[in-house]
Amino acid sequence: MNWNYVNAVLDEHYSKPIPNVSRLSLDDIPAIEFEVRELLATWLMNSFTPFNSLTTLDKIVDRKNYRKLKLHLTEQSQQIYMLISQDEAAKSALIRIVKNMPDSVSQKRYLNDHVLIGN
Repeated sequence: MNWNYVNAVLDEHYSKPIPNVSRLSLDDIPAIEFEVRELLATWLMNSFTPFNSLTTLDKIVDRKNYRKLKLHLTEQSQQIYMLISQDEAAKSALIRIVKNMPDSVSQKRYLNDHVLIGN
């Protein structure tokens, strides 16, 4: 099946640029990509951003909170890893999403280094 932005479910690149401000539909991308996007949004808001917002001083002074946030980030990242290691379509969707992120965003580096590596 062809979608507006993806030619085949296992493609690792979008067939054309996705608009920055747009509501995507099932005609635009494969259904699995919506699941991956939802999982990424939860990961970003609930674990990556809180952990990444810690300063060096925060990590030293409040070790308990640092460890808690790091564990949560690891667990949430593991959920994404488990999904993509069991489902090639989910992996392809994640690769498309990550490739489409600006190089300057820290979550792109983290996902490449900790979730996609070896997968």
